[in-house]
Amino acid sequence: MTSHWSEYWKQGHLTSFGESYKKTYTGVLKDQWFPLFSTLNDGFKCLDIATGNGGLAILVDDFAFVNKISGSITAIDFAKINNHAIDIAHKFKNNILFRELFKAEDVDKLDDNYELIISQFGIEYSDISESIIASKKRLSANGKIGLMMHHSNSVIIQRNERTLTLVRSEAFRACMGHFINLVECSFDITSKESLRLLKVNGDAEHHRHQLNYLLKELFEYDEMAIKDTNLPEYVSQFMKIGVISERHVKKQFIEYLKTQIETLENRLSELVDAALTSDKLSSLIEYAKLNGLTATEQSEVLNESGEILAWFVVFEHSHIE
Repeated sequence: MTSHWSEYWKQGHLTSFGESYKKTYTGVLKDQWFPLFSTLNDGFKCLDIATGNGGLAILVDDFAFVNKISGSITAIDFAKINNHAIDIAHKFKNNILFRELFKAEDVDKLDDNYELIISQFGIEYSDISESIIASKKRLSANGKIGLMMHHSNSVIIQRNERTLTLVRSEAFRACMGHFINLVECSFDITSKESLRLLKVNGDAEHHRHQLNYLLKELFEYDEMAIKDTNLPEYVSQFMKIGVISERHVKKQFIEYLKTQIETLENRLSELVDAALTSDKLSSLIEYAKLNGLTATEQSEVLNESGEILAWFVVFEHSHIE
């Protein structure tokens, strides 16, 4: 799983929602955490599992600063982390340690114990039963584990399922094929003066017409989903500035395009598969109980319109160890 998520975080996103959250989580996805953060005291130690580019760690840091407490945050992820993107977005006031290529199932190998162990849309991608037990081993006696996890009936999953269905459709693959063929037809077009050669190229015109036709169809079928693929933006940028670039640049662009779409499909497929049904969540809570963790809170996180966004679960030791 690491390669396509590493590619995603490399683009500088701070959360798993792309451009939807520029700095970190906001609204109800932010507010849901505050009661749990309020249990932190001066000198706290917090572990953020599957941190991505630190969106949740930033929330902890901001909360601690506003409430005049200080501590340390360890943030791990199995993918590679874009430290430059994090530095641009946020200057941490508390001590922060990022550890990339670190599996959620291995948190018991960390040296510290933590008063608060958290994860937002991340731990469910792992072997969650194993990750829960590993987290328990690093949880301090009175500590809490807070998990925001994908809900199988959430609007987030529904939206991404639509995008995934579109990406896997014959029409989308045909659209991609015509776009790539059009780029290949332009290999020898490297100046504004030579653009006329492209306009009289029968193959190029065929691919251009088919590309426009299929994009129009895809917009009419599901405008939101086609926009979420970024394909219209790739096409627009190529037609504006890429069509007269050098041959080697166009070859690189084709590889980049293929990688981005393949990464998107893999990422969305994992996201949809990671989402928890009510039965899966119940099984997880029962498994945790059998292993000494009690779910002290279990709720559905809703947006302002009453639509489901996520599951939120808090675990504590069943007894003081």
